[in-house]
Amino acid sequence: MLWLGMAAISIAVMALVLWPALRARVDADERTDYGLRVFKDQLDEIARDRAAGHFSEDQAAAARVEVERRLLAAAADRPPPPDKPIGARGARISAAAAVLALPALGFVLYLAVGQPDKPDQPLALRNLRHPDAQAGEIADMVERLRTRLQTEPGDIEGWMMLGRSYRVMGRLPESAEAYREAAQRSDGDPAALSAYGEALIYASDGVVTPPAQAAFSETLRKQAGDPRARFYLALARVQAGDVAGGLADWRALDADSPADAPWLTTLRERIAEATRMLNLDLARLPPLARAPQAPAMSPPVASAPPRGPSQADMQAAQGMAPQDRNAMIRGMVEGLAQRLEENPNDRDGWLRLARAWTVLGEAHKARVAEARAAGLTAPAPERVDALLDQARALFPADGNPDRVPPAFTALMRRILALDPEQPEALYHVGLAEAAAGNKPQARQLWTRLLAKSPPGSPGYAEVKRRLDGLGP
Repeated sequence: MLWLGMAAISIAVMALVLWPALRARVDADERTDYGLRVFKDQLDEIARDRAAGHFSEDQAAAARVEVERRLLAAAADRPPPPDKPIGARGARISAAAAVLALPALGFVLYLAVGQPDKPDQPLALRNLRHPDAQAGEIADMVERLRTRLQTEPGDIEGWMMLGRSYRVMGRLPESAEAYREAAQRSDGDPAALSAYGEALIYASDGVVTPPAQAAFSETLRKQAGDPRARFYLALARVQAGDVAGGLADWRALDADSPADAPWLTTLRERIAEATRMLNLDLARLPPLARAPQAPAMSPPVASAPPRGPSQADMQAAQGMAPQDRNAMIRGMVEGLAQRLEENPNDRDGWLRLARAWTVLGEAHKARVAEARAAGLTAPAPERVDALLDQARALFPADGNPDRVPPAFTALMRRILALDPEQPEALYHVGLAEAAAGNKPQARQLWTRLLAKSPPGSPGYAEVKRRLDGLGP
C-alpha cells in the first residue's frame, strides 16, 4: 500500500513537471525581473512604514539590510543570456528525461541511505540558521543596546532589557549590574529591585547574599506581598539555618498565591524539601492561609557570628541517613544555644532557638528559650506577630494539631481577639471549640477559614475534612 501511494505521488509530480514544458517555456529573466521588482517594492514599503512611525530607526535599518541582501543575491543569480536558445522540442525531451531519471535516482539513493524508522523533525523545531551566526547577531544587538544606554541612561526599561539579555547569555555578573542600574535610576522601583535581588542570587550560585536580602526587603517595604521577594527571603532563612521559619514563610506564600500562579510548582517543591529536612508530615501540618509579613531584613554585619548551617551543610545533611541528619541538626541547635548564652540580647535568636527545640521535641527547652526572648525588648503584647512567635514555639514537634498545650490555645484566642480573620487562629481555636463540644462555633470559624483558603491547596483540604467531620 505504501509503494502504491509513492507511485501515485511520483506520477503526479511527473505530470506537474511535464505540463509546463509541453505548453510554453517560461522565461527565467522575467522571473528574476519580477523578484527584483518585489524586493524594490519592499524597500519602498519599509521607507513608508518608517515615515509613518511604525518602525524605529534600528528596526527599519535591520529590515533594509535584509531586503538589500536578498536583492543582491537575486541579481547575482540572474542567468546570462544563452548563446543559442533551446527549442521547444528539445525542452520537452530534456524535461521528460529529467522526470523519468529523477524518481529512479531518488529510489536508488533511498535504498542506499534511507532510514524509514527515523522520526521526523517538524519544521518549527528546526534551527535553520547556524548557531554561531545567531549568537553573533544577539551579541551585536545587546552591544548596541548597551551603547545606547550610555547616551540614554534614564531608559529604565532599556536597563531591564539589558539585564534580561545578559542573563540569557549567561553573563550573570553583568546582568546583576544592569538590574542595579535600573533599580538606582528608577528610585527603587519594586520590580527593578526584585529583579536585581534575583540577579544577585543567580550570580552567586543560588545563595541569597546580604545585598540580595537588602534588595528584597526594600521591595517588600515598597510593595508588600511581592511573591518573588517573599520566596527568596524565606530561602535566606533556610540557608541561615532557620528551616522552620523559612517553611512557615513559604507555606504562607503558597496560601496567598493564586491557583494558577506560575511559581507554585517551584514553591511547593521547596516546601516539600523543607518538611523532609525537618522530618515533618506535610499532610498533618495545620493550614496556613496567610502569615504576617516579617519586618524588612537588614543585611547581616560581616563580623557577626554565623547563625546556622551554611549552604554546604544543608546539602550535606540531605545526603545523610535520618539519624545522622538529626544528630547534625541537634549539634547546630546546641551551637546556637551556646552562642546565645554569649550574646543573650539577641531576641530573634532566642525565638529561632525556641522553634528549633520544638522541632526536635524538646518542649521544655523551647519554653525556656521563648521565655528568654519574652524577657528582652519584645514588641507590645497586642502585636499579632509577637503572639504568633510565642504560639509557634509551643506547637508540638510532631506537627499534630490535636495535641497542643493549653498555653498555645490561649495564645491563639488572644490572637483571634486582635485579628478575627487570622488563619492560624481560626483553625486552632476551631479545634479547641470542637474538642469542647461547641460544634456550631467550630463550624463558624472553619467556614470563614475555608473561604480564605485557595481551593486545591493542602490547607483547603484539611479544613474541609475538619468541617465534614463535625457532622450535621
